Amino acid sequence: METKKTLGYAYLITAVALVAAVIFSYLAIIPAYNDYKEAKSQLKDTEIRLAKLQEIQSKLQTLKRDFANKQKEVKEMKVAIPTEEDLENILVSLQNQAGTLGVEFIALEKEKTARAVTSSEQAQQTAKEAQAAAVSEIQLTLTLQGNYEKLREFILALEKNLRISDATNMKLEIASTATPDIVKAIINFKTYVQK
Repeated sequence: METKKTLGYAYLITAVALVAAVIFSYLAIIPAYNDYKEAKSQLKDTEIRLAKLQEIQSKLQTLKRDFANKQKEVKEMKVAIPTEEDLENILVSLQNQAGTLGVEFIALEKEKTARAVTSSEQAQQTAKEAQAAAVSEIQLTLTLQGNYEKLREFILALEKNLRISDATNMKLEIASTATPDIVKAIINFKTYVQK
């Protein structure tokens, strides 16, 4: 009987030890599990922040690329629509180009006119945009002389030029009856300058 009692105590002590071990494990594991859950939550938050930062970085790179492209466009615009100070150099360049193509540059007349802005355009533009769009239109009349083919080459070169110019009228006539292959051309065109 005593062995039964001792065996009963052994089972009871084992059961109490097991229960104590389970309670101790539970008490030891719960804080670690809570730390694990918190760390997992922080990891998820960090991953979300990282994704947002990567998205922002991508947008910044796109913005930087777009800014560089816009700077390039502004530089091209300055070439296409020169400032008023650059106009004289451009006219000299036209004269040189005519000479290079074998066309005699007889005369150049210019008349500056302000670009008219319609009331509907004004309504659409803010004051800042209107100021930025301040462009003067200059009417030019070129009088040239040369054979027809050379004049044609000059006009094509003028049209292909990066600077904006619009031919509005052209008159061709024989320069003199003594030299019927020499043609006199009077070309009216307009170009633009930044104010």
